[in-house]
Amino acid sequence: LLPFGRLADLYGRKKVFLVGVSGYTLFSLLSAQAPSITVLILAYAIQGVGGAMILSTSVAILTSASEARERGKVLGINATAVYTGLSAGPFLGGIITHNLDWRSIFSLNCLVGLVTLGIALTKLKEEWLGTSGEKFDLAGSLLSASSLTAIIYGASTFSLDNVNKLLFFLGLIGIAAFILKEKSTKFPLLNIGLF
Repeated sequence: LLPFGRLADLYGRKKVFLVGVSGYTLFSLLSAQAPSITVLILAYAIQGVGGAMILSTSVAILTSASEARERGKVLGINATAVYTGLSAGPFLGGIITHNLDWRSIFSLNCLVGLVTLGIALTKLKEEWLGTSGEKFDLAGSLLSASSLTAIIYGASTFSLDNVNKLLFFLGLIGIAAFILKEKSTKFPLLNIGLF
């Protein structure tokens, strides 16, 4: 999320959103057609990258595209839609997989992605940049991604062995290093001063 949000600020929120929806849709289709668990996991992981691109830009696009007096209403509708989906998703997913199969979930994602892509291509007329003339913080991106991966993987397998415990603690050290690095970077991935 952090790197894609920053890339969207630098190069265009609409561009990153469209690439994200396209990738999410394509890899949903590949997940639905996966011939093996390895292909499914790989396609699903890349689908997650597309999802991160969507999540990191969608609210920014909504606030950029709406008038100031309408922003509260627009963000309220967005929050309602998100939490309705999160609440109904497991229930509807269960019904769909029970009556069809697990591949149908990915096919449905593909259909929703195509509709979203069509709407975005026809309705989003302009591009929004958050900043210009700044550089992308590649080192900060790599440090944050690797640290968060180590924390999540280490925490989820913490009780298995000492290597996983070490990963978890190295991830925490990495996050501390990320914070220190971002404080001293001219164009940070995340402006720590906001906190």
